[in-house]
Amino acid sequence: TDGGGAIEVYRNAEDAYKRCEYLAQFNNTLINPGSFTVIGTMVIRTSYKLSEPKQIKLTGDIIREMLIIE
Repeated sequence: TDGGGAIEVYRNAEDAYKRCEYLAQFNNTLINPGSFTVIGTMVIRTSYKLSEPKQIKLTGDIIREMLIIE
């Protein structure tokens, strides 16, 4: 996710939430995971190198595309 974002897909929502719990351990450390959120069985991640507004926008853009929201 150095340059933008990533989508990780898991077998079920529980596994996706476990991944987020794991990533949360690294918040405010040198191993900054950037932002992350669960949508169904997906974890949507954005790079810490993006500003917070850009992280929010990218996450929203990905969600809209994945869920085909217009």
